[in-house]
Amino acid sequence: VTLEGQVTVLPGVFDTQEIYIQDATGGILVYLGSAHWPALSEGQWVRARGNLDTFHGERELRVRRSADLTALQPADPPQPLPIRTGDVNETNEGRLVQASGAAVGFGRNQAFYLDDGSGEVRVVIDRNTGIDRPYMVRGQVWTVVGIVSQNDNQPPYDANYALMPRRQTDLQRGAARSQGGTSQGASRAAQGMEAPLRPDMAWNAAPDF
Repeated sequence: VTLEGQVTVLPGVFDTQEIYIQDATGGILVYLGSAHWPALSEGQWVRARGNLDTFHGERELRVRRSADLTALQPADPPQPLPIRTGDVNETNEGRLVQASGAAVGFGRNQAFYLDDGSGEVRVVIDRNTGIDRPYMVRGQVWTVVGIVSQNDNQPPYDANYALMPRRQTDLQRGAARSQGGTSQGASRAAQGMEAPLRPDMAWNAAPDF
């Protein structure tokens, strides 16, 4: 198949052989084997020709040759789609999204869980991004921008959906605000139970379970 979309994740952010692209209909991982990527910028339109495949449960486009990738016109990076934490699923796979919720748990390798009342989402920090998980406690509301993915490159490779931020600024304390000034993505209950941040505590100090 041949697809066109805007680049939301550049090569090397998660993996040197992977990018993510999307258009108005959705997003997808593009995997390039041993060839070289053209010069790309975030938001740039690209055309990719390859074979559809599935890896760890996630649909991807496998491209074999550099000649099957064409860098098209540059453009502003697309804005993340605001979703509920419970909507990190097949419908939004491969798409750049934004979700807010209360921290409800912590996992291995800096992972943590958010819930706005619609269901938990696992936030996975890929080691290649260099992101440090901020210090957070249960009940604090956080907003995360990232890619909905099953390909988190971390054991146990269970193919469960995760939200994967791309850079440090994709993690922000507090709930996202809509244009009308009201909080999105975090329920009233989640906002009401938020605990105060201790400024004397080191970042990335939340306990792992």
